[in-house]
This record gives sequence, structure tokens and C-alpha cells, in this order.
Amino acid sequence: MEKWGVREDLYNLASDLVWSAQTVEDLRAARNILIINDLRARLENSYFEFEQVDRRLREEYPVIEMLEREIESNSDAFLPEACDGGRFYGSMEGMTTDARELHLQKLYADTRGIYADVLLKHRQIQCLEEFINALPLY
Repeated sequence: MEKWGVREDLYNLASDLVWSAQTVEDLRAARNILIINDLRARLENSYFEFEQVDRRLREEYPVIEMLEREIESNSDAFLPEACDGGRFYGSMEGMTTDARELHLQKLYADTRGIYADVLLKHRQIQCLEEFINALPLY
């Protein structure tokens, strides 16, 4: 079973670690997961500054881009590229299906990166490759 593109056992472990908030980093991860969930909800029906949040998360969690690069170099998996290099302001009415899907894919990638970071910090996985091996093939 999979959730957010990650084997359910790893997803559940990462989720439990985040929400148990054992460390300041776990609290930060929980806050960022809530922000991602809020963006996903608002993607459906409101305006938001998607690129600004995505950029901040990628600065806070270098593992997001490391994970993407590692997957990209070892498979034919689809990984979303940066959206037009600028900020996105808009609503679902103005977005094409492709743009909406790209934004959702990036939010899922951010979530996977945060969970991989938490699992690494709690020594539940030893390297990104272990996490990548738990990802489904696209």
C-alpha cells in the first residue's frame, strides 16, 4: 500500500515521528507539512504564493532536491521541473490541468523530502537510497 508515493510503512513511521514532535526539527517538519496540506487545499479553490513556499522548503530541506537528483539519475521517473522560474499567483480557474498537476507533484515531492529528512535524522534509514528503494516506479 502507498501513500504520497511512499510505501505505507515508511510513510506511517515518518508521520509518527513528525507528529510525536520529539525534537525542534520534528516540530518544524510538522509545521511545514501543515503548510503543504493548506497549499494543497487552497490549490483547489483559492489564490496562494506556491513558488515562495516551495522555494523556502527546498532551502530548509536540501534533501528534497538531493532526493529528486538521486531518483532522476537512477531511473526514468518523472520529476517536475521548476514552474516558469517565478512565483505563481492564481486560482484553479486560471490554471491548466498540466500546471495544477505540476504544482501538486512538487508539493508531494516536498512532503517526501521532509519525511526522508525526518527518517534520516531519527536514523530510521541510513541513506536516501534506502528511501528511494521504497518509492514506487513511475
